[in-house]
Amino acid sequence: MSSIEACKFYLSRKDLANGAHVGLASSDRTVALVRRWQQTSESLRAARAETLTCFVVSPAKSGKFELSLVDEDRFNTLQESIEAHNEELERLEKAVRDLDAIDAPMFLEINDQVGIHGRSEHVERQQIANMTSAYLQRRANTGKTPDEILAADPEFQRLKGLCEKRIEQSKSKLAELKPKRDQMKAILESVGC
Repeated sequence: MSSIEACKFYLSRKDLANGAHVGLASSDRTVALVRRWQQTSESLRAARAETLTCFVVSPAKSGKFELSLVDEDRFNTLQESIEAHNEELERLEKAVRDLDAIDAPMFLEINDQVGIHGRSEHVERQQIANMTSAYLQRRANTGKTPDEILAADPEFQRLKGLCEKRIEQSKSKLAELKPKRDQMKAILESVGC
């Protein structure tokens, strides 16, 4: 993955955060992933540059120069560090690609949406119960059964229908969001974010 791809991914996370809560972007797991990618890239670059300090340039025959290894232990340690950084970078890049492939939003955003839609049914059912109670109290002295009172009131039926429609919409949205959130969570946890 190029730094341009990572920057685009990071900027898209920043843009999403600016639309809502800028402070949340700093704690979002997808932004943490990109920051970790940037830090690993910088550490890799620094380790590669530091390997040059293990060599000395000396003149060779015929006016050329050659590099001589001066500190082999340090050089080997740096090579191990470079390999570890490369492996980490590959894992992080794969996670970014996987998140991009599923068109993942910020983790906090999708997690909040799952929470909102998950609580929606309870809230709507409570609203229906409150409406039912209020309608029955207002028409208690009509001599009709509760079912007859509610069935005869078109306003109650309309409001109840709206609540049930919102419940169904929330359930379908939740069925769409939960697998995506779980997939994002698995990808982010696979790289420790």
